[in-house]
Amino acid sequence: MYDCSTVIKLLHPYLDRELDVKESVRIQTHLRECPYCREMFSAEQVFQDLVRQNVAPPPAPEFARRCVTAALSRESRRPRLQRLRGRPARIAAGAGAVAAAAALVIVLVGVFTTAVPGLVTLAVAQHRAYLDHPDSLEVTGGDVAVVAARLEERLHFKLRLPAEPVADLRLIGGRVVEDGDRRAAHLVYRLGDRQTVSLLMTPPQEVRVSGRNAIAFKNILFNPADIAGYQTLQWSDRRHTYVLVSSEPGAVYQACVICHGSGQSRDAIAGFTSGT
Repeated sequence: MYDCSTVIKLLHPYLDRELDVKESVRIQTHLRECPYCREMFSAEQVFQDLVRQNVAPPPAPEFARRCVTAALSRESRRPRLQRLRGRPARIAAGAGAVAAAAALVIVLVGVFTTAVPGLVTLAVAQHRAYLDHPDSLEVTGGDVAVVAARLEERLHFKLRLPAEPVADLRLIGGRVVEDGDRRAAHLVYRLGDRQTVSLLMTPPQEVRVSGRNAIAFKNILFNPADIAGYQTLQWSDRRHTYVLVSSEPGAVYQACVICHGSGQSRDAIAGFTSGT
């Protein structure tokens, strides 16, 4: 039977009826026995139904439209007699060209209409802002308690982070960022010798993302994404919603030592920090 991580990855193909019978049966069996995944499935199903009812299909990107139009135009300009001589083969070739163009449209529509959660976008923007202007932090230093206390003066929530030092992790500093009426803490860390990692923290909130690449670990759903060359990892627990950002592959998984940096806590995430 599939585990939670596999079911979550296959949830969208299952909803779109893209799986074979054996895969569908395995997912149905798991959903009957797992209330957590069943809740995820119900939420995604309701969301898809709502989208179908209220959102018009997006127009094809202009580049894809021009490709299809040009292919059809070339075919229409060919001499009629030449088209008739090799009709069977050319019908097949023409159908293949149209199918390829249609596939290109589908891929491009998917690329141009993928929604990035606003909180993840904000985290990437703050990470880039720090890399461009390292002096933009409101408070600097490696003492977690001091940095947290300074930021909490302007925040509406407590920053609950372990204060124990971790050998391969160093806090650089932080600042409070505002996005409309929402405030978040932006903390910057140095992981190892050269990896810079940002951590954005807010009170717990719902962040709607695609479950296609989600990772279930220790009863928490983690949502990784690659955005504009940056790797991100978003998740929530009962205390906060978090977004980790780094340009270094795998660094956002290794940065879990921010909260799980020592002893048994670090051992418990050993399988996850490798990014597998």
